[in-house]
Amino acid sequence: MAGRLSLEACLAGRDLTEPRLSPDGRTVAFVATTPGPDGSRSDVVVMPVEGGPEQIITSDPVRAGRALGGGVVDWWPDSRSLVAIDKAGDLVRVYLDGRTTRLLAADGRTLSSPVVSSSVSSGGSRIVVVVDQAEVVVLDVETGRTERVDRGEHDFVIDPVWWRDRPLWTAWNAPHMPWDRSALVTPMGVMADAVDRQMQQPRVAADGSTLAWLDDASGWLNVVL
Repeated sequence: MAGRLSLEACLAGRDLTEPRLSPDGRTVAFVATTPGPDGSRSDVVVMPVEGGPEQIITSDPVRAGRALGGGVVDWWPDSRSLVAIDKAGDLVRVYLDGRTTRLLAADGRTLSSPVVSSSVSSGGSRIVVVVDQAEVVVLDVETGRTERVDRGEHDFVIDPVWWRDRPLWTAWNAPHMPWDRSALVTPMGVMADAVDRQMQQPRVAADGSTLAWLDDASGWLNVVL
């Protein structure tokens, strides 16, 4: 008689999301969500690229990884720490030695998609983050000041990146869905507007030279430069 797996056994595996390669190319970080008797817990885990032991670097849990919207974790440019959204919803900096400092309190709002500037001129001291999927905010880490950089012209904003030393993100307005009509936007305004198609997941080359995104103008999602 064939053996059977219990439901608990089927659900016992970890959920691994948001793999991020460190800027120096030596370490991979990811969010690991592990089920437990009191509910699941998510942590930031790092391990060497060439293989080796995993190391959990978060003492307090973080928010579970997300498939859309830019995620909840990003590397600091020096590869010695990361930023993450913790379970309480605050933006924190997590060092590889386990130390954690809070950078920005959620104050009842929802933070997501933190991305640290890798610009030499900014020294990694600026972080762009999305608030309530409605506002794009830049945090100056040195002063603790925040500045809203979107113009409020779109109902939804997600997935920011740093492009030419300024944020760029995906946006759209109701009643459209992002696959009906969406745009790539910067603080200066709309950079590219897609009618009857979608533009999503902008990404910048490691050296900052090239911007790419997914576009379905052909009827299929393709990478566009």
